[in-house]
Amino acid sequence: RAALVTLHDPALALNCCDRLVVLAQGRAQAVLAPAADPLEEMERQLAAVYGAVSLCRCRGRTGRSQLVLLKEPDEPAG
Repeated sequence: RAALVTLHDPALALNCCDRLVVLAQGRAQAVLAPAADPLEEMERQLAAVYGAVSLCRCRGRTGRSQLVLLKEPDEPAG
């Protein structure tokens, strides 16, 4: 099965989708595979749209791996 959905919550998309097409200004910025792509690469691609972010893999109570997305503070000017 396949579904094409639009989500504005990247944390939800990272944990529910096999593939993500990240859009910026009406164009495909990146295609991400959350289960396989390195965290650093996904952070870089997501930062182009959301600003600085950090991703961390952790396990919930059931043992299922999940990605946690943290919005990092913007770097001070100077």
